Amino acid sequence: MDDSKQRQAYLAALCRTVPYHVVEEILEDPTERSIRTHDFKGTVLIADLVGFTPLCERRAHSGDDGLSKLSTVLNELFGTLLEKAIFPYSGYVVQFGGDSITVFYRGADDARRATESALAAQRLMFDELGRQIEEQSRELMLRVGLARGGIRLPVLGDLSRRAAVIAGEAASRAVLMQKNAPPNAIAGELSVIDAMEGNVEVVDRQENSAVIRGLREWPATHPPVPLGDRISSHIESKIALLEAFVPPWFASRLRSAPKGWRIEGELRQVVVLFAELWGIDRTAESSEVALHLSRSILRAFRRYGGLTLKADLSDQGHRTLVLFGLHEPSENDSERALLAALEATARGRGYGAARNLDVGVRCGIHTGPVYFGTIGSDAKHDITAVGDAVNVAARATSEAQPFDVIATEPVLETAGHEFHASDRGPIRVKGKSEPVRLYVVHSPSEGKSHFARGRASPRFRAGRDTESSRLRRAVDEAFAGKGPERARSAARSSIAGSALAGLG
Repeated sequence: MDDSKQRQAYLAALCRTVPYHVVEEILEDPTERSIRTHDFKGTVLIADLVGFTPLCERRAHSGDDGLSKLSTVLNELFGTLLEKAIFPYSGYVVQFGGDSITVFYRGADDARRATESALAAQRLMFDELGRQIEEQSRELMLRVGLARGGIRLPVLGDLSRRAAVIAGEAASRAVLMQKNAPPNAIAGELSVIDAMEGNVEVVDRQENSAVIRGLREWPATHPPVPLGDRISSHIESKIALLEAFVPPWFASRLRSAPKGWRIEGELRQVVVLFAELWGIDRTAESSEVALHLSRSILRAFRRYGGLTLKADLSDQGHRTLVLFGLHEPSENDSERALLAALEATARGRGYGAARNLDVGVRCGIHTGPVYFGTIGSDAKHDITAVGDAVNVAARATSEAQPFDVIATEPVLETAGHEFHASDRGPIRVKGKSEPVRLYVVHSPSEGKSHFARGRASPRFRAGRDTESSRLRRAVDEAFAGKGPERARSAARSSIAGSALAGLG
């Protein structure tokens, strides 16, 4: 394959990894103008897989054979749901992986298409997926929430690392619908049901919602629009804009093997950090607030070597998953995670106080093994990390107050207890027999050596040879015991000379 064909194949691979609503904009206008917030009215679907994490845990801990089977389960599960329940009804996937999927529908008949997607997913879970996937997966149940109204699609981060998320009133209400839905049920708010004008069968109707059982008339299905000629022009500009949405190590893999997106899942010992950010879509300047605050916080994570994996909806706002020690484990992974969380919350507090905004950040941290790999189909795939450590970190985050950093006991132990922390007490975590003790981390301990990232490349001093020689001579004389005053005099001379040279 020649270089131009290779680059075009790489562009196609990026298009299948980045959320498609972002891809559409970039393919249409491959400039920075395409990275913007969109506001419209539509329907949001959020589905949660009940029983997913216990299945992953059992498979992940049963050796290589179990991991191989788990990868098969995940890919068949999400691949089938995407290809047969989401894409035929023109659903836009914002996030999937782990135990949930977030989709939005816009344009004509959005509520009915979203409802049929949810019903199709339920049918697949009971029928086709039940036959395809091993017996143990039959315990999986799908719980779905649907809401209709204002949708906002901001892009968080900066040129180095970006994340597409969903916000707005409909997204927030869909989270609540999903959480209140019984297992194996679809809870739709009345705005969704009313939009279908009687073409829906419901039970258990409440003041604001009802359980959806079926449709009297099904919407037409449409195949996904092929990339076609859209990836044959302005290839480098489109690649440059899309790469920021993909972790660098994964982009490198796609670059060398565009069709080799499948990464076999494996257990990895990591430190898991969840950062929950809220208030970014409640102000008149919400797009600007989301951009600047998320950019600052993501930079804090990068500074300490954290890999930002996902950003998704939470009860309060948006929750970002960051992993430390995934590709290059070290003895100070916990320390780096704690320092990153403290800096992120400090940046959030400072940003809100300086602008008198009701925004906030809170973090939860835990350490342990996670199942890490890629999931999906050839048409759409993503990276996921699931396991007990992820669940405990998420639970710790939910216990945090505004601007708190909550860490579990194993995190402080592996960090050498070199942080000032207050005992928050034990909590019960679903699926764990023993309680988990939490601590509020305030700051690093005084007098301790803490992690500092070295400069990626040396900083060269052009035209400073004379001053550098004076400084080296001053240091040598000081070590030789020739007197502090003589050394200080040489240093002052060097500094003055550097200043004058800089003015010149």
